[in-house]
Amino acid sequence: MSYRKLDCKNNQSIETFIKIVEQMIEDLEILLSFYATELPVEDTKKEIEYLKRIIQKYKNQHYKISGQITDDYLTAEVVNYYHLHKHYPANTSQTEKELLEVANMSFSIEDKYMPFVAEKWNQYLTNPNEFNPNNFRLVVHAGSGILKLPGHPNYVVNELRNNTDISASLITDNHLELFQNCSVALSLRVDASNFISADIEDCATVRGEHANINTVKKIGNTYIKVGHAGKAKPPNTLSLPQTILTKNKKLPFQFDLYNEIVLDKTTTVINGSLFIMGGHFQFYDFVCAKKMAQMYGVPFIIIPKTKTGPLVLRETTHISECITMLKIEQGLETNEILAFIREYLTIVNLEENTRKIIEDYLTNIEDLEEQNRITPGT
Repeated sequence: MSYRKLDCKNNQSIETFIKIVEQMIEDLEILLSFYATELPVEDTKKEIEYLKRIIQKYKNQHYKISGQITDDYLTAEVVNYYHLHKHYPANTSQTEKELLEVANMSFSIEDKYMPFVAEKWNQYLTNPNEFNPNNFRLVVHAGSGILKLPGHPNYVVNELRNNTDISASLITDNHLELFQNCSVALSLRVDASNFISADIEDCATVRGEHANINTVKKIGNTYIKVGHAGKAKPPNTLSLPQTILTKNKKLPFQFDLYNEIVLDKTTTVINGSLFIMGGHFQFYDFVCAKKMAQMYGVPFIIIPKTKTGPLVLRETTHISECITMLKIEQGLETNEILAFIREYLTIVNLEENTRKIIEDYLTNIEDLEEQNRITPGT
């Protein structure tokens, strides 16, 4: 069921509708190129031709159409009818009637193919339980030291709690670019129940109380709008995962730096917790990702983002700050934090002297904790 609402008296709304149809044509042609054996080819081709006729008729006239429809509502006969009956006569504007019929047909075509596209996303992605660091595809919601743990007073998992929708990115073993270069991410399942839109760049998602031409879904009482109506940027509701990382969708695997997938938060399932290991110390992020895996009961996945030589610790204050932050912000106990840090040390490539300094530092903290336990208050 489409929630799009075309405002025939608004030139930007009509212009965006044309852009939506153009995007649908491109995406349907790509769908046929990938899945001709799974689609009703002749029906799909007819629908593409129908959409192309819409473009041919309206594309160069959209700036005139809204004015023409507005004029239809301003004739003396229509104005007098409105003052008498307090509503406009049926089919006041034949141009508006025709345009709305065309739009509704276009949106029904979009609705028809969205579940198919969503299922292809589901099939394309890697099962986190079968994760291979050399060959994987995941849709993830990223954060960096901001994933407060469930049960903590300051619990906030970015958009997971507060919004009706959630932004995510597609990453692979060849493409690890994430929002704000984050190190912590939650892997999300994508299917027909939660897929909204996907784009090679920011989807420009907004939420509102009323529908417009950019509305893709209604969640509760909120309309989810994707794309810029003012810039006539259409939502990409039929984008395949094989093409989402490309600058030119017809040239797969030509990676761009940023992509976004918008999902329905209310039906999204978390199926993994990721730690993306870079070229610096990341105790805090490692602990957050590890703890999230435990809290959600999902696989904990470590992804090496860069290949570097042994890391050297300049000073132990970083560890001390990390422990303090995890206590205050995540509500963890010292012993639990130290156990996580020791686990982190088993996976990170450290210069030997650095490793010894850290081990000695952790041992000192453990000794102090034990002393305080035996003689509290001293």
